[in-house]
Amino acid sequence: MIRWLLVAKKVRAGREPEDEIVVEVFRGNAGKWACPRCGHTGLLADPARDETAWADEPLCKVCHGVIPRERLLAVPDATLCAACQREEELGRSSTEPRYCPQCGAPMELQPSTSRGSSRYVWRCKTHPTGHH
Repeated sequence: MIRWLLVAKKVRAGREPEDEIVVEVFRGNAGKWACPRCGHTGLLADPARDETAWADEPLCKVCHGVIPRERLLAVPDATLCAACQREEELGRSSTEPRYCPQCGAPMELQPSTSRGSSRYVWRCKTHPTGHH
């Protein structure tokens, strides 16, 4: 958070503001900043997770991403995230192979190489870097 605030000139270098102030200033400005990877404006700033709660969070059976708490409140016995549930409802079974839209080779689910939260993405087995 400090790095983002320094770049935005919201805190001075060499100063150590109180944690509560850093969090509030960050939350107040996050909606105005753009993601450095995709350029989308409007970062979300959620409270940090308790590490003990991390192990208890249910994971999607297909993509292995965390099933959001909001989904579990709406569907308490959910075993799939909303995106994977939608795929299943459209008749695209998680057991059916996916094929690369560019070359037709089989795709596989792999951990994302981006920094930040853990997630999985579909990658072409023939060209895993995405370069065809």
